Order: sequence, then C-alpha cells, then structure tokens
Amino acid sequence: MPADDRRMMDSRGRGGRWKPGETAVLRFVWQRTVLYAWPCHVILDSADLVVLFVPDKTEYKRSSRIDGGRPLLLAPYVTGEDALWRRDFLRLMFPGHAYSIWLLWDVEPRRLVCWYVNLESPFVRTRIGFDTTDHELDVVIRPDRTWHLKDEDELDAIVRGSLIPEQSGREIRQTARQVIDLLEQGKSPFSDRWESWVPDPGWPAPKLPANWAELE
Repeated sequence: MPADDRRMMDSRGRGGRWKPGETAVLRFVWQRTVLYAWPCHVILDSADLVVLFVPDKTEYKRSSRIDGGRPLLLAPYVTGEDALWRRDFLRLMFPGHAYSIWLLWDVEPRRLVCWYVNLESPFVRTRIGFDTTDHELDVVIRPDRTWHLKDEDELDAIVRGSLIPEQSGREIRQTARQVIDLLEQGKSPFSDRWESWVPDPGWPAPKLPANWAELE
C-alpha cells in the first residue's frame, strides 16, 4: 500500500480526527460516483470547524458533461479527468451545516479574489477524508464584502429535472440567505480574519492516493 494511503488510514483510526499537515481527500459525490476529488492539506479538524487547503497548481480529478453544457448532473458525463487547480483555496467546513465557505487567492502576486459560499450537503467523514454533494447554488463575496448569487439557473434546472425536490431547492436558497446574514452582520467566520491566513511556503503539493475513487 502506498505510504500516503497508510497515512490516511492511520488518521481515520485515531477517532476520525486528522492532524494538521496531513493529507485528506475532499470529494464531491453524486449517485455513488465521485465527480471531483482534491487532495488537501489539513489545517484544522475540530468539533466545530474543519479547515482544508488546496495550493495553486495541485493536481486533482474532475468530471465534465459530454456535451459540454451545465449543470453537470443533467446529461451524461465523464469522470476521473486529470486537472490542475488554479489559485490557493482555503475551505472552511462546519459539521452538520449544508455549506462550506472558501477563500480563493491569486498567488503571483498574492491577492484575495473572493470568499465563495458553496451550498452542499453536510460533509461526511470517510477513511480517506470528507465527502459531500454539491447543491449548484453559490454565493460569491468580493473582498469589499459585496456579494451576488451564482448558478441560480443551475439550481433551477436540477429542480425542473426532478433531480432534487422543489422543497430542497427552497431550503438551499434559505441556507444561502442564512450565510449572507452572517456576512452582513459581521459574524464568524467573516469576522475571524481568515483572509489574512497564509500557507507555509515549504509545503509540498498534496497528492491523491491510489484509492481516491473508492466509496465505502
């Protein structure tokens, strides 16, 4: 078994918590298929917050629609495509909550591009990391804290296509509004100065393990 795989299994064996500096795999899963998989540096794994980091130029796996359209889920797609992530990507995940909050930076020169609220199912822990299902709708928050909704049409499309119920679509929008309220009220995590966080320049790029696509 590759060393990275053993390391991940050892972490899972320690009560499900990951240590800072270890490599965990973040996956978007749909109908028992891994659509996206990123290797991530673990920054924090606590009862209230999990923080993962994907450096610029990290190799990951992605999927795409065969016809090139969006959203991904509405047509036949291919999986397991090799891709190269662009920008530094810090991901804040909150156990039991149906969203994550990302910070994205350009790296040369370093510049915060945006905060990005990704609506998704509450994450579940796996032997190699964390799995979730993307809910299509996003909130893009500029550095000056102004915001706009992204991919509302894609959320509407999966509701019309009966991939999720109408009630779920309404709940996703309500969750987006709840996070926007946190932003506008200046509450955590938007008050926690994550925009000032910087990675250790000596960290190597994380690598996906050989078993990145195996589901439990």
